[in-house]
This record gives sequence, C-alpha cells and structure tokens, in this order.
Amino acid sequence: MEECAHTLVTHSAIQSEQALTREQVIPQPLLKASACLVCASELREYTKMEISPQDAFDILFYENVSRRDRKDTATLELLAGLYSKYGMIKQSLRIDRRLARLLPEDPRVRYNLACSLSLMGRKKHAVQTLREAIELGYEDWAWLSQDPDLEPLRGYAAFDEIISNNRW
Repeated sequence: MEECAHTLVTHSAIQSEQALTREQVIPQPLLKASACLVCASELREYTKMEISPQDAFDILFYENVSRRDRKDTATLELLAGLYSKYGMIKQSLRIDRRLARLLPEDPRVRYNLACSLSLMGRKKHAVQTLREAIELGYEDWAWLSQDPDLEPLRGYAAFDEIISNNRW
C-alpha cells in the first residue's frame, strides 16, 4: 500500500530534521478523503469518539512522529495532553510513564504522571509519584489543591497529609 501524504511529509521532515508547517502536515484533501486507508480508518475511529477532527488528526500525527522518534519529549507531551483531554487515560498513562523515564528530574512530568495514576484509581502510586514531584520542585500548590485530575485522591489520608503539610 502506498503511504499517505502526511506520512511521507512527516518521514522526510524527520529524516532531514526540518520543521513542519501546519500546511505541510495537514493537507485539507487528506482530511476529506485520505488515500491511505489505514489513516482514514484511524481518523474515523477517533472522530467516533467525539474528538474534534483537528484533534483526531493531531493525535494520529503525534502518534506517527512518536513511533519514529521515541525520545521526542515535546511530541509526547502534546500527545499525552490530547489523550488526557479526551479521557483516554490508559494511553495518557503510558505516555506519562515514558516521559518520566526520559525526563526523570522534571517535576511537571512527574506531577502529570501522578494525575494519570490518580485517574486510573491507583491512589498509593499516585501519592508516591506526587511526593516525588514535590521533592523535584513542584510548587503550584494552588493548582494542586483544585486539580480535577486529583479528585479521586481527596479524602485519601496520604493525599490529605500532603495538602495539609504543604499549604502555601
């Protein structure tokens, strides 16, 4: 099967390390009638999930880029954000774990991992990871105290202890 237009553009840009413009990445005819049956099928699957067509395309694009460069942290962060936005928590957790391995000293990455763990109901691991984020320098207490991703932890003694011990 012939590769679709965005795959070819992406592949050549990655190999030559060129920056891509949105026009290069998203040819409008591709969104309407893709020659690539695989991409068209994946795009339809994401749009069935009530994901905006643009976000569906971006997810596919970032997934493609991340398969080609597994250490591209900027792409991984964008992808994790999109997964999280649409409640794709398992996928977001997978990416957050990869980011934590690639950026072990980044408190924001560790915080996001704690959020994904919280949403998956893994309270003990979420609190442990949240403590690691704080040890690495995470300081946004105002957000931490109201972050809806941490709602599953409210009332959990270990989380409440973090909140009470680290009030701004």
